[in-house]
Amino acid sequence: MKKNIKYIIGAIISGFFNGAFGTGGGILTVPLLEKFGVKAKKAHATSVLIILGLSIISFLWYFFSYPINFKEILILLPFGLLGALVGSIFLKKIKTSMLRRIFGILIILSSLRLLFR
Repeated sequence: MKKNIKYIIGAIISGFFNGAFGTGGGILTVPLLEKFGVKAKKAHATSVLIILGLSIISFLWYFFSYPINFKEILILLPFGLLGALVGSIFLKKIKTSMLRRIFGILIILSSLRLLFR
């Protein structure tokens, strides 16, 4: 039961960050899943599925709350899908230690960008 409460709290926090900052919930979801004993690659893959559900909810909220430029979506979506495919293939082939390093570097770079923006 105690473990379920940790999962629930983690999910709420991840959902909050996803709703407030876009899909930033993944930055929290991956380390949280790893802390709960999920292997690194599986945590990354699971995070993507979790983010999908969170993103659908966030999209619906923003869709009904703010104007959305569908022209931009139609231009960017195919390239985003291509990037997701390449990233999925990359995840399957990369060593776990390197995956953790790259993920850590991305978090640091994102933090610095936001801090000095």
